[in-house]
Amino acid sequence: MAQVVGAGPAAAEAASSAARPDAPTAEGAGNKFQHAISSWRSVDLTTLTANLDNTASEIVTYQRDSTVQRKELAQKTKDFRKLDDASKLTEIKGLLKAYQNFIDLLTNHSKSVNSAFLQAYTSISEAPDPYPLLEASVDSMLLSEETLPRLSEENKHLQENVSKLTSQLEDVENKLQSERTARKEIEDNLDKRVKEVESSWNAVMEEKKDNWAAKEKSLEEKVENQERLLNEMRASYEVNQRLGKAGEDQENHHAKASSAELEMLHSDIERTSTRLAEVEARNEQLRLELAQAKSSISTQPEKSLEDDPGYMRMRSENSSLIRKLDASRLEKESMKRSFDSQQRTMEREALHLKEEKETLKAKVQKWNDYEDIKQELEVLKSIEFSTGDDDEVRERIESSTDKGDSLEKLLLSRNKKLGDELTVLRVSHQDLQSRLEDLQEELSRTNAELEKSQNLNQKLEEDLEHMQAEGANAFPSGASVAGTYVTRAQTRKGRISPTSSIISGLDPRSTAGEREPMGGGSGILPMVTAQRDRFKKKNAQLEQELSETHRTVQQLRQEVAALQKDNLNLYEKTRYVSTYNRGGVTATSSSAYSSNPNPSTVSIGGTGNPGMAMDRYRQAYESNISPFAAFRGRESARAYRRMSLPERVVYSITRMVLASRTSRNLFAVETSMRPITIFTAAFVAIASAAPTFPTLDTNDNPLSALDNLSGYFNLIASKVEVAKGLSTAPVCDLSKAHMPTGIDRLPPPDKGLTVRHVAVGRGTQNYTCDPNNADAAPKAVGAVATLFNASCIAALYPDVLSRIPAMAVQFKLDEAERLGPTAMPKSGVHYFDGSTPFFNLDTPALAIGQVPCAKNSSANAPSAAAVGQTGEKAVTWLRLTAMSGTTGDIKDVYRVDTAGGSPPANCKDMPARFEVQYSAVYWFWQGANSR
Repeated sequence: MAQVVGAGPAAAEAASSAARPDAPTAEGAGNKFQHAISSWRSVDLTTLTANLDNTASEIVTYQRDSTVQRKELAQKTKDFRKLDDASKLTEIKGLLKAYQNFIDLLTNHSKSVNSAFLQAYTSISEAPDPYPLLEASVDSMLLSEETLPRLSEENKHLQENVSKLTSQLEDVENKLQSERTARKEIEDNLDKRVKEVESSWNAVMEEKKDNWAAKEKSLEEKVENQERLLNEMRASYEVNQRLGKAGEDQENHHAKASSAELEMLHSDIERTSTRLAEVEARNEQLRLELAQAKSSISTQPEKSLEDDPGYMRMRSENSSLIRKLDASRLEKESMKRSFDSQQRTMEREALHLKEEKETLKAKVQKWNDYEDIKQELEVLKSIEFSTGDDDEVRERIESSTDKGDSLEKLLLSRNKKLGDELTVLRVSHQDLQSRLEDLQEELSRTNAELEKSQNLNQKLEEDLEHMQAEGANAFPSGASVAGTYVTRAQTRKGRISPTSSIISGLDPRSTAGEREPMGGGSGILPMVTAQRDRFKKKNAQLEQELSETHRTVQQLRQEVAALQKDNLNLYEKTRYVSTYNRGGVTATSSSAYSSNPNPSTVSIGGTGNPGMAMDRYRQAYESNISPFAAFRGRESARAYRRMSLPERVVYSITRMVLASRTSRNLFAVETSMRPITIFTAAFVAIASAAPTFPTLDTNDNPLSALDNLSGYFNLIASKVEVAKGLSTAPVCDLSKAHMPTGIDRLPPPDKGLTVRHVAVGRGTQNYTCDPNNADAAPKAVGAVATLFNASCIAALYPDVLSRIPAMAVQFKLDEAERLGPTAMPKSGVHYFDGSTPFFNLDTPALAIGQVPCAKNSSANAPSAAAVGQTGEKAVTWLRLTAMSGTTGDIKDVYRVDTAGGSPPANCKDMPARFEVQYSAVYWFWQGANSR
């Protein structure tokens, strides 16, 4: 009982001792939290956020204004560069003012950003990091949520133990009081009970005496009976002895019978005596037990269950086991809590490890092209460090072959060596040429100055001679203006050389006796100086007039060049218009080519001999015509000649219908009920047969460009031959269109998406370079391209579609926005401002939607991809996903089959901003439920 009663205080003391070490930690955490709360209260995050929102709106406004001003400034700079020197001097002030305004805008923007940053930094710098405190508060909250039910349960259990112990204490006190009362009563009734016990024991003794007396009497009777029986048997024996032996058998038989009966009786008597003795002994024993029971009941009080030693032992063992069970339960709960905390910690660590694993996977996925980059780095290293002359290169090639280097490295090293030599030769040639031009200019300038000096010298001599002659006539005494003495005889005989007089101041023809001083030349020197000043002023005026004349000549030359260009364009347009409008209503370009297969000799209808000017324009125009355009014209003329008369009539009518917007609209209204597929096929066939005059960019085209062009035209010719054998026109079904091979480098489109549109893009990739760092890599700043509808080509002729970018990148995109020699209609525009690719596919002919995109993934173009106009590598293939604001339900956009567009490896010899021509195929995928 004492052990059970003492279990409650011990448990409470253990609980208090277990909870006591946590008090300083909670107090320290509370101080940290109070410090953090006071710091963040002083920060006033709401006001700070509102101020930062205002600052953010101002920053957005500044960015928009700076973007507008930067574009305007760039346009003004481009316009300024196109001006001549005189206009530049007048426009430089406005340009500088624009630059100053832009600088002021940037300065204000920087000041506002700096002030906002300093305000935010000043407010937040003193505040502690809220993340550990929040994490600790979350952990404490989770711990409290887990600990509160346990503490409530323990409190309830302790209250139950307290109530139980209280009830047990009351029971023990009641029992103790009852025992005291019973003991007092027993002491009072002790004499009475002793007498009762004596009387009971006396009764037992009396009963035993009676039993002993009855037993003695029965034994005496039994002895008497036995003696009597013995006497009778003796008497019968004597009688038998006396009677003799007669009847011996019968007597023996009776004797046996008597003896048997006697034995039976004897055994019955003994058994009865024994049972009687046992009954008497049992009776005495019962009597004794009854007396003892009465005495024990009368002399001893009734024993309680708690006085039983076995019960008390079992009860103490039970309380001990209960305490052990409670201790085990508490230990189990503490272990469970520790296991739960460890499990939570392990779960957080597992989650953190999972996030790190995902991050590492993403990095590995991002760096999966390490081997390619490493290979490219090796190639670049081999390119960068390949030096030496041809013998060294040859030895390196042989050693590299022995070492197993790739042919690509060897070719690149050789190409690098040849490029370096070519650069050195070009630089030296340019230096020599510039030096030669400088020497020629210096020689011509020196000759001009010499001739000018000679002229001036001659004029000076003539003026001096004239002045001396006038002086001699005005002063007969020989005293000149300069104090020179000349006699009349000498004047009549001859004249003095002005140069000699200036140098010596004496008359060389006078004798020694007649020679007089001439004033030492002091009188002629001011006059020469004044004449020299007049000459200098006149020379300055002449130089200014010469510069103005030179500037006027330059302007006239530019105007003449522009006029020549305009005349050439007008001549080209005139030839084009004459091809369609001269020589009858039904005359077409194909008919003109049929009459004259050579497009360079197309005659202008209604004109006779155009004269020398027309011949000059025709020669200039024919020199600019590409051989491919001539080939295209001859092919169109040949195709037109092979047509039958009905086909030519239909072709001419179709050309006339499609010539203007009004005729096209009328034709569209007329044929609105016809199947769209037949109209598309007819339009593609007519447009492909129409003669065009694309301009081929001939600036350092690589040899592969000619291969791509010839391959494209050969493929077109083969498709035309195959189309001749078809009985019906092909049907444009986009469901049969499939993206090209190699697209597995990019993730496939989402399940359920369908092809909505296919377009060929032709434009430029824009880059910037740091002029002060030749080793820096160019940075992409955007792209601009025009999109052409190629949906039916993708569905019907996918092999032709894959060759179009390689062909289109070699042709210039003219003002009419035609894609090379093709007749694909424009379907939209694409531009990329460095952050968001955007596609505008809404045109008057077809409205598909507007798609702002975000980059999803990219892959390098295949090694066999077509290069650009000057050998640029193909840009990467992309997968773009549509962003919010998309119309037309376009989901994914793929850029594949790229040609050109990649920048050089570094910024050496590159301007600050430059463009690289490119072409690509764009696939637009829409949702499954969209039309």
